[in-house]
Amino acid sequence: MAASFTRLAARIRRLARARDGATAVEFALIATPFFLLLMAILELGLVFLVSTTLEHATHEASRQIRTGEFQEAGGVSADDFETLVCDQLTWMGDTCKAQLDVDVRAYATLAQMLNPPPYDPEEACFEAGGPGQVVLARTSIKWKIFTPLLRPSMATSGDGSRLIRATTAFKNEPFPGDTPESECD
Repeated sequence: MAASFTRLAARIRRLARARDGATAVEFALIATPFFLLLMAILELGLVFLVSTTLEHATHEASRQIRTGEFQEAGGVSADDFETLVCDQLTWMGDTCKAQLDVDVRAYATLAQMLNPPPYDPEEACFEAGGPGQVVLARTSIKWKIFTPLLRPSMATSGDGSRLIRATTAFKNEPFPGDTPESECD
């Protein structure tokens, strides 16, 4: 019994002194947090990319409403405006229109626009407005968060996605044409 205990203690001491595989164990301990951090940085970069490009695309598409080009070309629907925004977001490909929601509302004065209804993609409305009207254009994309550890802190909905929004407000130029009746509340 004492001999087997001595042999067992000797094996344990030999195992404790062994350095074979130490690098693999150290790598395994460091690699997991490193790759999680790397994925979080990439995910955050993608969210900033989507946010920045959506802001730019909204501004550029709204410019055509502001100058009257959109109304002159027969653009009268949210689908037409979505096409203008998605033309600026070419890197998203065919998924752009499926993920994009737009809400464009026209007001007679700036004071009326100061308290717009809360943004809700389900309650979206579209009216490009007429000459001299104040317009509030809001767009959003539902972006899936891929990194599991970021999902609880970055997701804004229960399905693990984040609603990325862009907003621009402007006064239409005095282009030729009539002011249409308001269709939004």
